[in-house]
Amino acid sequence: MSVQKESDCRTDHAGKLMPVAMMVCVVLVLLNCYEWRHYYIDDAYIGFRCINNFIAGSGFVFNPGQRVESVTNIGWLLFVTPFAYLWPAHLAGKIAGLVMALIAVVLVCLLGRLIDNAVASEADKSYLGVMVPILVFSEPAFQYFSLSGMETAFLTCLIALMALAADRIVLVAVLAGLAFCIRPESIILFPLILLLRKSTTEGSRRLVSRQVFVAVLVWGAVILFISAARFAYFGNVLPNTFYAKPSNALGIIVRFLKLCVGERINVAFPFTCFFCFPLMILGAVTLQKKVPTIFSTFSAATLLGLLFAVYAPEDWTQMPRYFAPYLPFALFLLFTGLQALIDLAISSWKIWFRVLITISFLVTLLFFRVEQLRILRSDARETYPGYVLTSEILLPAVTEMSGFIGEGEWVATRRIGLLGYSGKFRVFDYVYGLPDREVIEARFSNGQKFFEEPGDPGLRELWLKRRPGYILEDRSIIGSPDSGSRLELNVHGMKYVEIKSYPLGKKESWVLLKADR
Repeated sequence: MSVQKESDCRTDHAGKLMPVAMMVCVVLVLLNCYEWRHYYIDDAYIGFRCINNFIAGSGFVFNPGQRVESVTNIGWLLFVTPFAYLWPAHLAGKIAGLVMALIAVVLVCLLGRLIDNAVASEADKSYLGVMVPILVFSEPAFQYFSLSGMETAFLTCLIALMALAADRIVLVAVLAGLAFCIRPESIILFPLILLLRKSTTEGSRRLVSRQVFVAVLVWGAVILFISAARFAYFGNVLPNTFYAKPSNALGIIVRFLKLCVGERINVAFPFTCFFCFPLMILGAVTLQKKVPTIFSTFSAATLLGLLFAVYAPEDWTQMPRYFAPYLPFALFLLFTGLQALIDLAISSWKIWFRVLITISFLVTLLFFRVEQLRILRSDARETYPGYVLTSEILLPAVTEMSGFIGEGEWVATRRIGLLGYSGKFRVFDYVYGLPDREVIEARFSNGQKFFEEPGDPGLRELWLKRRPGYILEDRSIIGSPDSGSRLELNVHGMKYVEIKSYPLGKKESWVLLKADR
């Protein structure tokens, strides 16, 4: 068979499979969107409150009067804002997330078709264009965060477009610059792509070309523009979240070692298996030879995801949220590596490697389903982090509180998302200081520790300055009262008395205390 006929055969094979993959993935997205139609991660409401304040003329801030970038994904929120003029911000975020998830289906399937065409042969057809998209849109973290108000699918689409437009390096530079506005760690994405392009013969020639030089200037201009806009509006070139939840060298080393030995950190199976990394390297080498432009984008995105997963403190959701936008590209590398084993194997072993790919697909798919049931099943929502992860159980409590807590009153709490979105009062995040730079300054002056209790001596000056009228906390954190009595606290000379208790599932409750002034 001629090269042209073999190429036509492979193209026809991949082209026939792509509609099947797209149909299955669209069904998965729509089913999950319906199942999770009332679910939002509490963090998403932080951004939704910023959108509401912006529309109301108070600025893109969490607490009016505090010019702080209290979110990490401001690029995503700016994208959602026009929708919020038509619908409530939370519904706008859900609709925008669904739209981006469906666009991601198309882009991931297109990439799967390109890879199938590249790695398949007449004797050994590739089915990565079906398997990988199905795995991506079955993975609970990717699906849930995309459909619960976060930027996951949006960033994935941006990177997928970079891979599809890899021959237009200036366009890639612009998209990479915009990614920095969606997730700050993306600032290293374009440099990684250029370094990896240099590893190919074609990329090596282009690295010193006029076009690449222009692309670097364009990328730098976009980064400078975003940083200048941040500084002009918020007085800082990085989001406040960078300081609110900082990393440290010891934590990075510990998380790297955990990753190496297969423990879950901010990534999940199959990337916690020791054998996956050699296979991903083999997949990268295969793509480098056959589709070098896609290789550089996929490898850069995967490397960035792993680096950020090791850098960032372990996420409170207990899900691989930080790695989720980079999941499709890592899965493509992994399964391309598995497919490459067929070409390396002797004839008698090829059938066993085909079986290995099938088993790997089925085991990974089963694991994703089990994880989804474990984390998001109905009884899991009644324990931490489930009730904060889905916010559904919190809604009756915050709706009631928003009815009687006065506008402008300070409420001290660590659960700031839905609470802040539902009420007109000001929220005092005394633990992390996500929307409050003064909390972070107090933390740094006290050894960078979190203020786990409102009575921490390091909080005294700021507490007396804010003089919050209410405290809202989990009963397990703030302490339990004697039998038959209300909880009373003395916080920095201010007396607080329990006025309400809201059940959060079977083992926890929220306690609302009011200052006795």
